[in-house]
Amino acid sequence: MGFEELAAIPINPGGIVDPTNIVGREEEIGAILGDLARGSGVHQPGERRHGKTSVSRAVQVRARERGWTVVQRSVEGMRTTDAVLEALTTGLTDQLPSMTRARAWLKSSTDVKVGGVSVRPEPMTLDDVVVEACDHAPRVLLILDELPICARALEQTEPGAGLAFLHSLRRMRQDNPKLTMLCLGSIGFHHVVPSLQGALNDLQKRALHPLAEAGARELSARLLKSTDIPLDIRRDLAEPMARLSEGVPFYLHHLADGCDRRACRGEPLSGDDITLMVDDAIADPDDPWDLKHYVTRLPDYYGAEAPAAAAILDHIAQTPSDRRAIEIGLAAQSDEIAGADALDLLGRLEQDHYLVNEAGRRRFRSELVRRAWQRWRT
Repeated sequence: MGFEELAAIPINPGGIVDPTNIVGREEEIGAILGDLARGSGVHQPGERRHGKTSVSRAVQVRARERGWTVVQRSVEGMRTTDAVLEALTTGLTDQLPSMTRARAWLKSSTDVKVGGVSVRPEPMTLDDVVVEACDHAPRVLLILDELPICARALEQTEPGAGLAFLHSLRRMRQDNPKLTMLCLGSIGFHHVVPSLQGALNDLQKRALHPLAEAGARELSARLLKSTDIPLDIRRDLAEPMARLSEGVPFYLHHLADGCDRRACRGEPLSGDDITLMVDDAIADPDDPWDLKHYVTRLPDYYGAEAPAAAAILDHIAQTPSDRRAIEIGLAAQSDEIAGADALDLLGRLEQDHYLVNEAGRRRFRSELVRRAWQRWRT
């Protein structure tokens, strides 16, 4: 299909994307649906803003077209299993009015006093709700957004609770052949506990990466088509947009929005302006692309080891390095940092999408993140 024949997509930086407007993800969506149809749950890790939720919405639409019962919930911020139970029970009973026991449990909003203690009538477990749902549907798909964050919150509230929760989800998948799950996470499950002890070994891992070059160019062209920018200028803008955004849909929407605003002001546009927009986004103290997050999240991710992790990233932001050079760099730091386990931290920084290992030399996975790291660390 030619450049001009592509359908326009509305520019929507940071908003919810219509599943019909998802570009360059057909292979990922097909692979996830294939796994789910075979009864295998899916774990989809991926960096923030790469489009995990958008892909899951497309999966949700196609699963419902197959007659599946689908409930999608973000469990981020839930700090008890009861909160997760109530969210999933509400979703399932909305989809399946025949779930009489679960519906009655939800409607029991008035506490009953038993021996002076308030209790909810007909207490249910998550297992109860899933079993009842599977009795009333050909297949039940639970899409749990930010499950690792939820499990980590449970673990922080009560040691062992997060891992126990993940094991309970695995047991439900094993006990209910009609049940499958798509578990999304912008952080890795390694942040819950160091060893997950088999809690995820029945899930297929389908990591979501930035768009490939062809997908990024198509999305650039379709976003620009929703503007009044002339065709010849749009052709010049699409390639640098795709390249400098590194294929991240969130950044592409922002770049398209910047082009549209400049055009509306009557300003000239060329490929060089895309470079300037990226530079401005990194330098902007208001941080419109939310890049500072890569620095501010480190204490939450690494706790007492955050200074050592930051020292490693400071070093690699200057020059890609092998493990030995990194260890020498750490040894020159304070005693706290010098004593860090460099190999362990390097592995975790790779899992957290900061670094990539190329023949023993670590570099930043993303040039945008590398530049943002330097900007917000100085």
